[in-house]
Amino acid sequence: MLKLEQKPFYEVGKLSPSKLEEIILKHIKNRNSSVSPSIGVDFGIHGNDLILTTDPLSYHRPLGTEFASKFGFNVILTDFLTSGNLPEFLTATLLFPTDVPDLEIELYWKTFTDQCYRWNIDIVTGHTGRYPSASLPLIGSVTMGGRAHRTVYSYSSLKEGDSLIIMGYPGIQAAVILSHYNIGSSGMGNVVRKLVSQRDMLLVSDHMKFLMDNFNHNEIRFMHDVTEGGLYGALNEIALASSLNLYIESQKIPENEYIKTYLFSLSLEPWSVTSEGCIVMGVQNQAAEEIVASLQGKNIPSSIIGRVGKPGDNSVIMDGKTIARKWKDPYWEALKQ
Repeated sequence: MLKLEQKPFYEVGKLSPSKLEEIILKHIKNRNSSVSPSIGVDFGIHGNDLILTTDPLSYHRPLGTEFASKFGFNVILTDFLTSGNLPEFLTATLLFPTDVPDLEIELYWKTFTDQCYRWNIDIVTGHTGRYPSASLPLIGSVTMGGRAHRTVYSYSSLKEGDSLIIMGYPGIQAAVILSHYNIGSSGMGNVVRKLVSQRDMLLVSDHMKFLMDNFNHNEIRFMHDVTEGGLYGALNEIALASSLNLYIESQKIPENEYIKTYLFSLSLEPWSVTSEGCIVMGVQNQAAEEIVASLQGKNIPSSIIGRVGKPGDNSVIMDGKTIARKWKDPYWEALKQ
């Protein structure tokens, strides 16, 4: 009699920087890329000016098909916009589970293509199918590309004394998506309803373009979206990528009581979970106040949360204490409940 196969269980989500380096990055032997895959960098550059980024494409059904499609599109777009440039084309691979009907696929895709048209992005090629091994919420991947018509944002332009700005609330993605799945919602009715109503805060691409259009590339040094690993992970990625120490004041980080209350009820820490809808920027110190004022004038939560220090051990020092580098994101475990 055959024994059931015993499969090992490894950590869920994006690989930690050490494992990414150990089993993926060290094997890349590029000849013609000026920016190759590396820790904390959301895009690459082939040659001198072809910018590319690749991300999983998501479909969170409880968000509603149309909004879920907008969100999936925006996850990829925000990565590209961290380059300080606009995308021109994309390729898409759609791998749907076998129980998703034609009309649902069409609505998801129509919404996605409407977003492409709005941003003047051509869809060059792709693949679509249903497969028994596919499962929600990840339904494939998208590669987005375009030429560098403006100076590319880069960690290498970051200087000692520059300011660090956060736009959006840490924990926003985990809180909004988990609340739509009604995870741990018992007795949290008002909080969950408020989070469900705040789903538009996940879409920050227009805010990023506003900054690109209104501030020059000497004033904004870099943008980095806060995804897997949360704010703690993003800050440590920035420190590693820039080879600089970062000094953060925790009381300056914007908080949302509904996010905090809901995530704490699930034993999740808002600064440790994926936060699409939240961006960290390094900016010229003289421009920091103006950038924050312009965002707050559009009712976008933002603040100066710290400064860039000297080269050191590439650490994040918050309130005088070094933040431990923890890369595991508990959001994925919570999503399985």
